Amino acid sequence: MSDRRFCPWCGTDQRGRDLTDEERASGAWGNTTHFSNTIGVEIRGVYDGALFWRCPGCGGSWHRWPANHPLHVKADQFVGAPSALQQATVEWIAANPPTYRFEPSLPDDPGEIRRRLEVLNAELAARTRVEIDPNVRVRGNQTRTGMRYVHGPIAVGDTVTVYEPEADLEGYGAITEIDYNKQLVWIWVNWASVQPRGESHG
Repeated sequence: MSDRRFCPWCGTDQRGRDLTDEERASGAWGNTTHFSNTIGVEIRGVYDGALFWRCPGCGGSWHRWPANHPLHVKADQFVGAPSALQQATVEWIAANPPTYRFEPSLPDDPGEIRRRLEVLNAELAARTRVEIDPNVRVRGNQTRTGMRYVHGPIAVGDTVTVYEPEADLEGYGAITEIDYNKQLVWIWVNWASVQPRGESHG
């Protein structure tokens, strides 16, 4: 595993607070003396767990896995200077766009149609909802909102339902970045899908 003590980009000491005597005695943290401020970044669809490390200060990222490890290769596109992670994530989402799982055609059996619609509605209801302001556009077709407007669990790469309550608009997007220190979330939005609720999201 790679070193997490200092950020290789800004040099910031990544150590958090000291472990208490009770925490050290528990043995759960091994020989560690401090918590770490380093962020372990998970990319859904690439690896189920921390794929690489990220500095909460400058946003720079570096490898978690050694050079001969298969996950080192998978992390290459996301690792680099502070701007590299955001750009790589946007490119990955563009290449793997989130979509609603509509069937290309419906069966003739009304019972089967109802069953499929019930499954689809259950999937949409379970999706995390994020309140956005359609007038806020950043980084091209993205938007940004506060964590307090996120209703449900999120991780980078997750597909989410975006909505604007005043005009009752709804559509879909995907999480591209999460800043836990500033409590902000960046979202790639399919703006064409943002329509009055109840209409097709296309």
